[in-house]
Amino acid sequence: MAASWRDAYNYVFGPFPIQSSELVSIWGPDAPKHYFLKLEGEKSLPTGMGQLEEGSNTKLRTSIVALVVNKRILLVNTPTDNHQLQFTGILTAVPVEVSNGVIHKWGDR
Repeated sequence: MAASWRDAYNYVFGPFPIQSSELVSIWGPDAPKHYFLKLEGEKSLPTGMGQLEEGSNTKLRTSIVALVVNKRILLVNTPTDNHQLQFTGILTAVPVEVSNGVIHKWGDR
């Protein structure tokens, strides 16, 4: 019941603007009352990862960008070719396959 109240609250009253200093203090997506957020980063970097179109092995449906926020990186799943610095969306945990891909990608540099 508490989860559905939190979801309804975010749906009705969100998106909630969040400052970078407040964002970097969040250690898990289930912790904050507000998870439908509107934020601005300082720089957006391509990761080379994304979600493929269904039935395609090459065409990306979404891209994952690394948004620099207060000297930290927030992964943002966004439509392809999106180079903006302001995003609105839901804060979620990073899936393991994405986390492993990011660690591998950044470690190779």
